[in-house]
Amino acid sequence: MPKRHHAEEEEPVSNASSKRAKTADSDEEDDSEEAPQTQTRAKRERAAAKKGKGKAAAESSGEGSSEEEETSEQQQLEDDEEFERRWGAKLRAQLENKKNVQGTVADHGIIEYIEMCQFMCHKFLKFTFGPQINFIIGHNGSGKSAVLSAITVALGGKATSTGRGTGLKSFIREGQQAAEVTIHIKNQGEEAYKPKEYGKTIVITRRFGKDGNSSWKIKSKDGKVISTKKDELSAICDHMNIQVDNPMNVLTQDAARQFLSASVPQDKYKFFLRGTQLTQLSEEYDLCLTNINQTAKLLSVKKEALPDLKARLREVTARYEEAAKAREQKKKADDLKKEMAWSHVAAKEEEMENKLSEVARLSRRLPKIEESLKEAEAAFQVATDQVKEFEESVNEMGNVENLDKQKNDIQAQMRERKKQLVDLNNDLKQMNASLTGINNQIEDLSKQIAEESRRMAQHSQAKHEETQRRIEECRAEVSQYEKRIAEIVHKRKDLGVQADGIHETGHSANEAVKAIQSNIDNCDRMIENAKQAEKDALVPYGRNLKQVMENINRMKRGTPGRGATS
Repeated sequence: MPKRHHAEEEEPVSNASSKRAKTADSDEEDDSEEAPQTQTRAKRERAAAKKGKGKAAAESSGEGSSEEEETSEQQQLEDDEEFERRWGAKLRAQLENKKNVQGTVADHGIIEYIEMCQFMCHKFLKFTFGPQINFIIGHNGSGKSAVLSAITVALGGKATSTGRGTGLKSFIREGQQAAEVTIHIKNQGEEAYKPKEYGKTIVITRRFGKDGNSSWKIKSKDGKVISTKKDELSAICDHMNIQVDNPMNVLTQDAARQFLSASVPQDKYKFFLRGTQLTQLSEEYDLCLTNINQTAKLLSVKKEALPDLKARLREVTARYEEAAKAREQKKKADDLKKEMAWSHVAAKEEEMENKLSEVARLSRRLPKIEESLKEAEAAFQVATDQVKEFEESVNEMGNVENLDKQKNDIQAQMRERKKQLVDLNNDLKQMNASLTGINNQIEDLSKQIAEESRRMAQHSQAKHEETQRRIEECRAEVSQYEKRIAEIVHKRKDLGVQADGIHETGHSANEAVKAIQSNIDNCDRMIENAKQAEKDALVPYGRNLKQVMENINRMKRGTPGRGATS
């Protein structure tokens, strides 16, 4: 288990004293010089053991690696001796100071306060502890065992080691869903754990529920949450030498009863090893040896890859130098481009000065040009008004296509009327022919009547009546033909009048179409003349005057004209 890495970074003196605290604090009555010497001997023995184990590993991996490991171990021994030379006197002085001070209160690692909420059979229970020994007495169920179990649970111990339950769920008060335990640990003195972050008190809160969820909140004295990880709690307990699973620190009733009644020498020896922290020290040595072996293997692999990495480094270095040269050349090219750009700027500035002088010369002619321009604009406005008038006239007259359509309709009607008139003339001719035939028949009948009249006396009355009847029939037929002829003549007159009206309408439509087309042609010519007049308004003043006017207008608006750069 790693111990107090942060203390090594902050203060080596306190680190050294805390390393010895596990073995030396229990023997404060020993001589001050004996502890450093013991520590030195222990280090040398560990180094020798490491050396022996390192040699065994080296024999299996080869002679080359064994020499490297011996060199590294020799370097480690030299570092340990250097550490003793630098800090030995200070460590002995600190131990001497501790020896002279008897019965003082510890500065860190003391539980000052505990609070339990919905824990075991207690809804809310809290205790404030004194700085040294505390006795908790009371009847059954008053909370004695609950305090010990809460300390074990809050500091990350196993629930089974308390002897009061098989899991965290068994510590939750009946009928509740979660329980919470809070512990305040003193954190003062030279060996305080991260005093800048936690301050003088470390507050540890553990909350666990029926659903199996469990969480820690490790806070400072001000209530600020510093961490929520169990690794931080383990580091705090390791730094303050708190071992909740060690029976020398937390001894439950069941563990004491079992130790007194059923313990064997082997169990007592194990108890002795745990109580003196030798078990933990052995585990840490094994862990260190494992890490050393893994590091040696990793170092061997890295050394094998080192030539390739060096070759790669040389290649990359060469490429980097080439890239640096390329960047330098690119920088020079950029500088030359900038100089070339500024040379263009100088040339354009000179050209702009020439253009400005030309503009100044033309500006003196500007009043006359503006006057001519106003006259041209006035003429253009007059032409525009005329165009609008013609357009309005065209709109009033209607669309030419509509007139053409009306013309075609009228011509179709005229053709239809002419056809009807021809048909009527043919009918009239037929009627006249029929009328002539009927008149001839009438004359013949009149002659026959005269003859019959002369024969009246000679013929019988019956024949006279028959003849008279035929005469009446002929007269009736003649009357009908006369009425029909009168109707045909009247209808012919009406058709003649309609034909004359249609001819007149067609003639008027043709005249209107011709007039509209003439107006359209005139409007087109006037528009073209107006456009040409607008284009050629400045021609009498020079061919380039229009471009000069455009440059002047652009300069008035703040934009450079053609041929000038900013």
